[in-house]
Amino acid sequence: MNAQPDKEVRRRRRAPPRRAPVMIEQAQSTPFLFGWGSHLNRHEREAVKERIALFTGIGLAVLILGLLGWGLLKDNVIDPNQQAAANNVPIASVGTFTVTTGFFKNFEQFRYNQFTQQIAQLQQAQTSLKKNDPQQAQIQAQISSLQQELGNLAPAALTNLLDDSTLIQRSSILGVVPSKKAIAASMFQLEKSQGGKVHLQEFIQSTGLTNDQFHMLVVGDYLRGKVAAVLAKKASPFQLKVRASHILLPTKQKALAQRLLHEAENGANFAALAKKYSTDPGSKKVGGDLGFVARGAMVPAFDQAIFSMKVGQFRLVQSRYGWHVIKLTGRQQVKRTPAELQQAKNAALTGWIQQQEAQLHVQKFVAPANLPNVPGAAAASAASNLQLPGQTVPGQTVPGQTVPNQPGVQVPAQPGAGVPGQPGSKPSVPNNGKPAAHTGSGKNGSKP
Repeated sequence: MNAQPDKEVRRRRRAPPRRAPVMIEQAQSTPFLFGWGSHLNRHEREAVKERIALFTGIGLAVLILGLLGWGLLKDNVIDPNQQAAANNVPIASVGTFTVTTGFFKNFEQFRYNQFTQQIAQLQQAQTSLKKNDPQQAQIQAQISSLQQELGNLAPAALTNLLDDSTLIQRSSILGVVPSKKAIAASMFQLEKSQGGKVHLQEFIQSTGLTNDQFHMLVVGDYLRGKVAAVLAKKASPFQLKVRASHILLPTKQKALAQRLLHEAENGANFAALAKKYSTDPGSKKVGGDLGFVARGAMVPAFDQAIFSMKVGQFRLVQSRYGWHVIKLTGRQQVKRTPAELQQAKNAALTGWIQQQEAQLHVQKFVAPANLPNVPGAAAASAASNLQLPGQTVPGQTVPGQTVPNQPGVQVPAQPGAGVPGQPGSKPSVPNNGKPAAHTGSGKNGSKP
């Protein structure tokens, strides 16, 4: 038997199947958001970006909605409330009535519109006339008078509102009560003058006045006319005038004034003393005689003294001109001229309103210089009291009336003025407290 070496059986190892190499994604080493995210892989980065975009969109939407909401809130709630609060700030009060800022500004705008309307009408009438027409000067004078008054628009507007309220609150003590029928008739005339109810409403609304506020102005104007008529019947056709002589000395010479008063009271010749010592050239030459003067013709201190003295009495008073050694030489009742009687009738309304306001107690919370002004009013310089065409409207000044606290100064007649209007408007001629010029008047013929 042939022995063969055993063949070494070698077992072959099967090679494992080849597999595709798996790409292991390594995290990027660079950050992508403010130094953060370097440990994230691409899928994680994309997921983060999607979340950022989502939250950013939501944030922007919320921001936009917030801005829109704030705008609506500001326009419809905050601003109106702030404006309402500002409009409710009181400017003045009389009795139970308070003039608020909103009412005042609306009334001032209302009057300003009236003024510019009438000035435009006057200017239009002026252009239709020939240059040498006598009416040119008259119309120009009216325009100039209106233009001079606009600078006083705000104070005059406040006075008008206070006086209107005073009339409404106190006219009943004179038996004057506004009836619905009379007020309706006044409103009808106003509507007619403006071309109808619609046009009047447009005119009123252009100023911001409410119907209730305008109604108050109409009632005040109606009462003004009725009260003026009642008071005019009580005006006396006679007035008291007094005659006085004085010696005027400078303020620094009080000792001399006291000595001259003592000498006059002890029988010294007053006329001789006046000729020697008085610094008033107008009366010095006639022994200090000022003649007969009516109440309000002299400066207040002097006026109060002479109308409280008895004939033959002496007194020493001081005014802004210096010291006055006064001797009262006469008293008499004098019949008023037609002009003086009319002035007395007009002044009666002014005086009555002042008396009633003193009882009702007027309070002013804003200085005249700080009152709200209509834009352009001061520059345009329109009048402080105009009326709608053909009809007196609230705020009309009495032609020829005496200005309160300004004796001897009258408001010139306004064009087209009919029904007595509102007292208290700025006079065209500034008052200086001086008496009317006459022989024996004060220095330069103008002061005692």
